[in-house]
Amino acid sequence: MKRYNYAIQVGDNVTDIMNLPCVMRCDKLMFCHNKKNAVQYRYLLDDGQEAVTYDWIVQDVSGKWHVLSGAQYEKLNEMES
Repeated sequence: MKRYNYAIQVGDNVTDIMNLPCVMRCDKLMFCHNKKNAVQYRYLLDDGQEAVTYDWIVQDVSGKWHVLSGAQYEKLNEMES
């Protein structure tokens, strides 16, 4: 039984994520990794949840949005297989 109608992984796809009705804001975070500048995006959902790069934003069958880590999303997919 499928638990989610829609799922999208957070990455460099800012426009796609910002088009979701549940996303209110995006922050671009800069940090240094191995002496190089790196970027990570953080999204704030309308219910206070936060999603960062590599998380998944999913919509359940009742229309509610959730943020899942990569590990949580993989585990869910394994259970549904």
